[in-house]
Amino acid sequence: MANTANSIPSRVSDDVRFEYSNDDTVLHVILDRPSKRNAISPDMARIIKATLESRLDDRVHVVLIRSAARNVFCAGFDIACMGGAAGDPAAALYDLYVYLERLRQVTVAFGDGLLIGGGVELFLCCDLRLASPHATFRMPPAKLSLVYEQEGIARFIRRIGLTATMEMFITGRTITATEALHCGLATRILAEDAVQAYCTDILQGAPLAQQAMKEIIISTSHIQSQEGEQQRHFEDLKRKVAQSLDHKEALAAFREKRPPRFRGQ
Repeated sequence: MANTANSIPSRVSDDVRFEYSNDDTVLHVILDRPSKRNAISPDMARIIKATLESRLDDRVHVVLIRSAARNVFCAGFDIACMGGAAGDPAAALYDLYVYLERLRQVTVAFGDGLLIGGGVELFLCCDLRLASPHATFRMPPAKLSLVYEQEGIARFIRRIGLTATMEMFITGRTITATEALHCGLATRILAEDAVQAYCTDILQGAPLAQQAMKEIIISTSHIQSQEGEQQRHFEDLKRKVAQSLDHKEALAAFREKRPPRFRGQ
């Protein structure tokens, strides 16, 4: 990595590090929390967002999000952080999703191994999504007695369509890299050693043109926010499930490392 005024310490925290390549035009965000399968805590989400906010400038054209480990990309939000402080414990992760989606730089994700829950959405927030041949994707909220965030579901519908979104969320089934490619969740399947060359290829384009087209594509595809009454209804549904006995049972089963016993209450 070139030594410039824009250089940053490789390890900003114990759980994530940042590195440059291609003469500082590609910024790597490297998830490195193997003991938690790179599950993202609120602090980790805030660190990623704050570091990008302070370090991205006109020199950086591509942001690449990847894992330090080869068997897992991200297991989503750290469920151990639920049930603590007041408010939505995952709010910082939602803020990170929106921030990434609105970045003017081209964002690339390389998913290798497991992608679960919020880790799938983190992958989905990126403009170009590369999956290793061994990547697998799973959305488990129904099996945890949770209702996923409405904007998150809308993001899935925009990117992969209603049918694929419905199956992923209702069944919680694990899908392969090939299935992810077919439904549009993955842009292409690539081996790890081809990812850097893919980013280098992006750098051959004119950054301003790429950024303008990215903004037009996202703005054109974005579904308008729901009317206020419907939005309140969705929030009521989410609150009802979060306060249910099944949700309490899901958290208890997670802590006790046993299968949950749901009762529909």
